Amino acid sequence: MTGEALKEGRATWRHASTLVDSLDDQPDEVAAAVEERVLESMATTTIPRFTKKVNRELVAVDAESADRNFSKGVASRSVRTWDHR
Repeated sequence: MTGEALKEGRATWRHASTLVDSLDDQPDEVAAAVEERVLESMATTTIPRFTKKVNRELVAVDAESADRNFSKGVASRSVRTWDHR
């Protein structure tokens, strides 16, 4: 779907990249459902608004994804220090 939108000029590379990055670790059926819901807005939406729309639709399609993403984000947090002597 997104590939066709790119070929037809209804989506930009940035929109497609944003969608892929946002849905990369989602199950195929969830990713497909979100893609279908946001596809038409690719041509008329700025990247920041499109990113928010993708995130909203992801939660609408799979509410548990928000919990998984939050947990993954917490697990990947870290603090690093350097000794500048």
